Formats: sequence, structure tokens, C-alpha cells
Amino acid sequence: MVISSRGDIQPFLKLGTVLKENCGHRVRIATHLAFRNFVENDTDLEFFSVGGDPAELMAFMVKNPSMIPTMETLKKGEVGRRRDAMAKMFDDDEHDVHNLKMVGKKGPFIADAIITNPPSFAHVHYAERLGIPLHLMFTFPYTPTLAFPHPLANIKKTNVNLGYTNFMSYLLVEMMT
Repeated sequence: MVISSRGDIQPFLKLGTVLKENCGHRVRIATHLAFRNFVENDTDLEFFSVGGDPAELMAFMVKNPSMIPTMETLKKGEVGRRRDAMAKMFDDDEHDVHNLKMVGKKGPFIADAIITNPPSFAHVHYAERLGIPLHLMFTFPYTPTLAFPHPLANIKKTNVNLGYTNFMSYLLVEMMT
């Protein structure tokens, strides 16, 4: 399950291909409908639409690179629209990932595990509903470190110890999500 840009999806396609070819697993990539051809034509993996518009999501992220939206974004009501779009994605029966009756091209598909990226948000609920393991992975670190700040924390330079600021940025983002 991958929510985001094509660049964020590519590592999951490689992982899915390795799991299928080297380990014999049946793999379904659950992502935006906009990436269906990319998944089905560039790999031998199954596709499942979770809905949503990746261009809309990326436009929001470009305007708001940190977890705290700008005042302009708040005034324009973009946070509410983004929240509504995400809710529709996760509540829409057509894209209901935890619906056990969903049938793939090769018959019914019941996941043994979910491998996902953090922006998918609903991943923990789907895994809990299905009673299966959840594995979060991303192409940048999500573990607190002194070396650099959380990628979604827009940290300004201060006179506070840089390592401390970097480490605390992870806790701040965790509190906000």
C-alpha cells in the first residue's frame, strides 16, 4: 500500500518483484489509480486502486513541506479539503482495501502482510482489521537521529544545539500525525 508520488512507489515495485520472483509470493500493489498502467505494464504485479489523486497530494506537499501548514493554506481551507480527500480515499467502498471479498485478476486476494509507506495513514487500521503484520518502510529515515531533522519538519536554524533540534523534530512530527 503506497500513497504518494511515482518516485515513492518505485522502490515498492522493486520489493514486490523480488518477493514474487525470488520468494514465490503473490503481490498486489495498492496505490493511486493514476499509477495502474505503471504497475501493470512495468511489472508483473497485481494492482489495486486506493483512489486519491497523487498530483493533488503532491501540490499540497509542495505548498506545505512541513507538518504545520502555512497560514495561507489554512485561510484557503486547503487543509480541510486535503482531509476530506483522504477520508474519501479510506472510506470509499470501491477502494476498500480491507474488504475480503475483493477479487484480483487471479482470483480472491487475501493479504498475509501489508508493506506500506507512512503517508498511507490508514495502514494500521487495515492491518488490524485483517489481523496481519504491518511493515512500514520509507526511502528516508523515520527513526529519530541527531544527524538531521525529520524530512517533514521544516526546522529553521536556531541557537539551540543542532543535534537536539534534529532529534526533537522526529518527536514533534510524531505528535502531529
